[in-house]
Amino acid sequence: DCDGTNLLIDMRDDGDGSLTHRSSQLRLIEERVHALRGRISVDATEGWGTEMTIAVPLDPPQVRGSAPSGWSLGAREGEVLALLADGSRNRDIAEALSISENTVKFHVANVYRKLGVSNRSEATALYLSNA
Repeated sequence: DCDGTNLLIDMRDDGDGSLTHRSSQLRLIEERVHALRGRISVDATEGWGTEMTIAVPLDPPQVRGSAPSGWSLGAREGEVLALLADGSRNRDIAEALSISENTVKFHVANVYRKLGVSNRSEATALYLSNA
């Protein structure tokens, strides 16, 4: 469904109701929803199934400013992070910054290490929560 501002998703299964926030599948979904500044709620009832409600803004998140200075990112790493948080792929980042895709991969790996994250969703969520 759509309320004009958000894409609304409601799902229900007839499973065993054992889905928890520790589930790796649910964690992946939560990371992506939060990176888009969306909302997710999960209500699992043991023996009856699970109901999941997701609301994702239709407009992409607005990337603002640069990375906080306490993150010790270099200027180029900050640019890469901003483009990454904007949803750009490595190829697009390389074109925008006039660098090779291998250089982008190098910068992305440094950003992950410096922020203590392991993927684009986590980096984006951290960046947007501090923007």
